[in-house]
Amino acid sequence: MAIAYPRPPGDGKVRWVSTDWLNEHFDDENLMILDVQPNIHDYITEHIPGAVYMSEGLFRVSLRGRPGVYAPKESLQIIFSRLGLDPNVPVVVYTAPGPYSRCAAGMGDGLEQTMVSYSLARFGHDNVLVLDGGF
Repeated sequence: MAIAYPRPPGDGKVRWVSTDWLNEHFDDENLMILDVQPNIHDYITEHIPGAVYMSEGLFRVSLRGRPGVYAPKESLQIIFSRLGLDPNVPVVVYTAPGPYSRCAAGMGDGLEQTMVSYSLARFGHDNVLVLDGGF
């Protein structure tokens, strides 16, 4: 049975898309591709053409001894603007265990793309698409 994409269907803010779906929509002017590989060197070595790099660590800051709370919304809006993220434009998020991140256990395991996807939805992005299978 073939999977219909975007999956799940419906009005959810975060949904899966296949590599075939991305290939069919690759030239859409109103689509952004966000690379969240854990190591910037992996992005430099290889990424989807036109993808913008973002470190998932940009979402977290320390707050009175707590090391991983969300950064203030105002700070994140500045980061989103610098990246060219627009809450009205669908964004495809992907990651991969590139050659640099394979050196460290657990890096590039897919957690980056889910954390970024749900964080984008939390901060106002209504159409976040997670690339099924990653890069």
